[in-house]
Amino acid sequence: MAFCFAKNRLSGVPLSLQPLPSLRSVQWPPLVPLLSLPQEKLEIEPINDCVQNETKKLEEVLTVRHYSRCTIDRYKKGVQLFLTQNIASESKCNNQSAQKEINEYLKFLALKKNVSASTQNQALAALLFYHRFVKNEPMEKLTNVVHAKKKNKNFCCL
Repeated sequence: MAFCFAKNRLSGVPLSLQPLPSLRSVQWPPLVPLLSLPQEKLEIEPINDCVQNETKKLEEVLTVRHYSRCTIDRYKKGVQLFLTQNIASESKCNNQSAQKEINEYLKFLALKKNVSASTQNQALAALLFYHRFVKNEPMEKLTNVVHAKKKNKNFCCL
């Protein structure tokens, strides 16, 4: 049995000790699941060995350059998603197609995933870093990629 020790706000004198009701006697409503998963098992695509090797190389280069842990994780996720999407095309030797793939990936992020402009720009930075320092491709050939534009904020002063 628990007791309530409360004071009167005005006088500061303790109120009479009144026992609180026991929680065991309270009738609770039935639990409703907040999230229901489908009955069949969800299949998670296994990460290809090539993708794992490339992300390990990326992590090593980022660690050597003293990037923060958060940046390393974000860059790895961005490059990993990009590589798993474009693993079927196998166009690793042609820089023109790499530029086209980057543009298609950024469109995918904007249209299908509905990410913000800053997330697109971070993914672009990760991919440009990957192509420049991990794959050692010259930057001149990756200059025509499309940058996402942030929305202009209209401030209203009254």
